[in-house]
Amino acid sequence: MTIYGVIPVHRGEGDMNAVKLALRVLKRSGAVLLAPEGTRSPTCQMQPAKDGAVMLALRSNAQIVPIGVTGTHRVKAHWAKLKRPRIQLSVGKPFRLQSLSGNNRLSRSELSAVTEQMMYRLAAQLPPEFRGVYSNVETAAESHLVLADG
Repeated sequence: MTIYGVIPVHRGEGDMNAVKLALRVLKRSGAVLLAPEGTRSPTCQMQPAKDGAVMLALRSNAQIVPIGVTGTHRVKAHWAKLKRPRIQLSVGKPFRLQSLSGNNRLSRSELSAVTEQMMYRLAAQLPPEFRGVYSNVETAAESHLVLADG
């Protein structure tokens, strides 16, 4: 997988090597695709996110492009019947994250707030039945988000 640019992550621990590699890619204007929850959902609904995506975005000043993916829960059943699964992507408007304190060193509570705001932006790209813990997108705050130009 490394020939495709995949950065291996040791799950369940703070993998600083993976963080360093991801930051290197982002600082070179590359793209990093990740699942902020850190795992697949057994219920197909969003779960509480980890703070790693926010830390990467703030340290690199990278844009975030929220992409909702649906239909992956049917892949195995379709392939077993030699059918093509229907996977759908919904791409939202790019944005950047900002700290209200003016620096990228966030308190634990601010880090959680920024992560939640990012996740509500992602949840808006999914049908309501997949939003899980982020189902109240209409009431989500966006004080830490800055829409990208253009």
